[in-house]
Amino acid sequence: DIGTETHMEYGSRVGIWRLCRLIDRYQIPVTFSACALAVERNPPLGEWLRARDHDVLAHGYHWYGPDAVGMDRDQERDEIRRAVDSLLRTTGRRPRGWMVRSFPTVHTRELLVEHGGFVYDSDANNDELPYYADTLGTPFLVVPYSKVHNDVRYLIAPTYATPRHFFESLRLSLDYLLDEARHGYGARLMTVGVHARWSGQPGRAAAVRDFIEYALGQDGVRFMSRIDVAQFWTTAFPPASG
Repeated sequence: DIGTETHMEYGSRVGIWRLCRLIDRYQIPVTFSACALAVERNPPLGEWLRARDHDVLAHGYHWYGPDAVGMDRDQERDEIRRAVDSLLRTTGRRPRGWMVRSFPTVHTRELLVEHGGFVYDSDANNDELPYYADTLGTPFLVVPYSKVHNDVRYLIAPTYATPRHFFESLRLSLDYLLDEARHGYGARLMTVGVHARWSGQPGRAAAVRDFIEYALGQDGVRFMSRIDVAQFWTTAFPPASG
């Protein structure tokens, strides 16, 4: 499907660099959900990541989706190994987090623990705070993701009629979370997910830019990469012993 291929290719040729320029401009830490094969095929991005200290979250070796549920343990084990080895080569450091394309298998988390070296995964969408999941007798950290504060709505109906709707959705969510925190209900993690092929478009990038500026202007808001969240959580709220 050449049309779809070129739609995706816009992200690697143009969109990713527009988002990278925003990240550099505002000096915010971010997490890159990176398919290892995609980074192999875009060496300048690997070089850009090498020169910075952003979190690289392994998004599989391939961009695998519903077909993952048909993988057996050995096939998925190999997918994890290939992704780790590849990202180590292209970015200069191994990924410490994992998130596949919405379709983890019943074995995924166990295989991450078995492989070793992973600090967290983001395959869950079920909370606004990290939590530990007992996995092979080990408390393994989950840093939840979100499909709500996410530009996927540009694709899925009902779509945003304008990028301003994406900005407004993010702003309203941040305002509400801040209001809850100021009334004593505690801080929350607000995951904002953007994709190079969608939010890398110029008008849509404006929504990302405007939200970054808005968030930076609010008291009590801090941009954090997912590995920063994970390291904070394990230090402040270590898993119960025994």
